[in-house]
Amino acid sequence: MPRHRTPPIRTVSTRRRAADPLEEPPSLNLETGMANDQLVGDTTSELVREASVSSMHRQQEDRVDFGEELRRLQAENSRLRAERSFSSTMLVHEAPLLPYDGKSEWEEYLTHVEVVSTLNQWDEDRKAQRVASSLRGTALSVLNSLPIRDRTQWIPLTTALSQRFGQEALAPKWHAELQSRRQRPGESLVDLSNEIEKLTRLAHPGWPDFCKNQIGVRAFLGALASHQIRGIVAAAAPVTLHDALYRAQLVEASMRGCDGTREGCYECGQKGHYQNRCPNKKKEN
Repeated sequence: MPRHRTPPIRTVSTRRRAADPLEEPPSLNLETGMANDQLVGDTTSELVREASVSSMHRQQEDRVDFGEELRRLQAENSRLRAERSFSSTMLVHEAPLLPYDGKSEWEEYLTHVEVVSTLNQWDEDRKAQRVASSLRGTALSVLNSLPIRDRTQWIPLTTALSQRFGQEALAPKWHAELQSRRQRPGESLVDLSNEIEKLTRLAHPGWPDFCKNQIGVRAFLGALASHQIRGIVAAAAPVTLHDALYRAQLVEASMRGCDGTREGCYECGQKGHYQNRCPNKKKEN
């Protein structure tokens, strides 16, 4: 006999699917008896896959960020090495500072210090350190007389050196040398003029230029060894020391001859001596 089969229970969803012939009913898993288990498993796998993909993306982004940060650090290190190498080169090739022993003019050396410090971009502390390390001879004794804290300070150091070697303190000395200056045997008019100009500037610091010119002209005429050159130049009444030198050179050239080949004494015309050592002049005196 045929076995009687119980018809399946028709629910609302099955009736709806039955009414819609295009929609196929989901296949039931006979082992579990529920179709939703497969859907849940597929959804879980999809979520796990998406989480894994997002994790991989984050790891890649982290690696990209780390690579950018590494490149930035490498570029910064290269820049710092280049700056350090440039600074070392500048220090090696900085302008040197000449030593000072107290025998030359302090104002001239101070001008040299200012020029070198401007080229090397030194501040006052650096200038004081370099000047203190450049002192020699009697100037070094001035450094030794200062307190330890003032030896590398710009204002105390330069003040002490100015008081010792500045021209204002030595003005009487230069004035005495200017009054007693005479033309040496064989000394040219140019050398004599330069020496007179220097002594005038040292003996009268801060004086107006026209006063220095008058004093320089008077000292130059008094220092000339030739009385003839002195009289002719004084009669021309030169205003500046350079004017007096120019006129003295013209007179000297005319006394030697047009070609400048005459040699010997201007007083007696004989060779072998100059006018300041002329024996005939001494006999007349």
